[in-house]
Amino acid sequence: MTLNAILLSKNAVGMIPTIAVIVCSALIGIAFLVGFYKGLRKVSWGGFVWLFSGAGFFIASKYLKKFLLKAPIVRGLKENVKGVVATFLIALACVLAVLIVYGFFSLVLRPRSKWKKDKELEYDVYGFAYEPDYEDYDDYNDEAHYNKVLVRKGYAKPSWFGRLTGGVASAVNVAMILAVVLSIALYVVGTTKLRNGSLGALYDAKIVRYAWKYAQIYTLDFLTIGIIICTALKGYQKGLIGSLRALIVVLGAIAIVVVCFALPFRMKSGFIVNLSNRCAEIFNGFKSLDPSVRRLIGKLLAGLLLCIGGLLALALVNFILGKVANAINGTAPTRMLDGMLACLLYLVIGAVICLAIWSALYVLDYCEILQIQKYFNEHTTLAEGTFEIAEEYIKPWIDKALKK
Repeated sequence: MTLNAILLSKNAVGMIPTIAVIVCSALIGIAFLVGFYKGLRKVSWGGFVWLFSGAGFFIASKYLKKFLLKAPIVRGLKENVKGVVATFLIALACVLAVLIVYGFFSLVLRPRSKWKKDKELEYDVYGFAYEPDYEDYDDYNDEAHYNKVLVRKGYAKPSWFGRLTGGVASAVNVAMILAVVLSIALYVVGTTKLRNGSLGALYDAKIVRYAWKYAQIYTLDFLTIGIIICTALKGYQKGLIGSLRALIVVLGAIAIVVVCFALPFRMKSGFIVNLSNRCAEIFNGFKSLDPSVRRLIGKLLAGLLLCIGGLLALALVNFILGKVANAINGTAPTRMLDGMLACLLYLVIGAVICLAIWSALYVLDYCEILQIQKYFNEHTTLAEGTFEIAEEYIKPWIDKALKK
């Protein structure tokens, strides 16, 4: 037998659930030990954010969706879009609520350090401590200079409670990731033709049947919420000013390079043409160069000079935005406000990314590569809602493309 045949034999496939349980238990145990060593303050809380957001969404969508459908913001939409808009609003609200709590506890519990002036010590310009009884200081040196000290909060050794909760938090992080990864694996096998092959024996195991039952209910929506949370947490960490700064620098640099090298070739008169001519005149001494080559070099050199000037201006803007970001990060309230504003922006970006992913999955389902819709039920509200939007707006384009 070949190695592939051995691996896909019924006995080998039947061992996969046992191996998966052992590996997952070991990984969760290791995560608990790492979290126990670090303590709650120094481990990620992403697993709790994901878990509480998902659980909150399922509870809220069960009881609040019928009321939200009557709200003015939803009532005026198309009938087949109302449900998914209401569902997405509930999901975003749950994620935002959990992130607000996360932000508050981060400000209170996370380790942080800050430079502060030590008001007990005063130094002269030479770095020597002032002596109150000494009266012969020079007038121009008679200035008070405070000594700066680094104040560190939350870096002490964790308590036993902090270690225990840190271990639980770390274990939840790993458990959430493993649960979603394994559920996606079950979905890939269960919704494709792989289930008709040797891997179909997986579903004969009692633990796999139990996992598959809940995977059909929770995986798709938990995955969607997880993507939104990841983007939102990234926004909270970067902040609104930090995000705008990165966006301005990246897009600004690209735009400056493209525009500055294009202008000398596009403009017919004005300052840029004069600059190109001046740059070309530098090479008049090279008689061997053709005039058209000198003009080309002059335009490229003019573009380079414009590019340098534009990048210097961009560097100045980046420096100013950096100072603004540092000022905002200097106090807890402004830092939290900046993070939450960025979080709102990234929530929308995460929702758009989810819609794009589910649109791609709809195309695969429509082409019968996957069979996702077959396993939808009354609990998979986010996934089913995105498929309804795809049915409304993407299916006509697919039909046109297939006809062509």
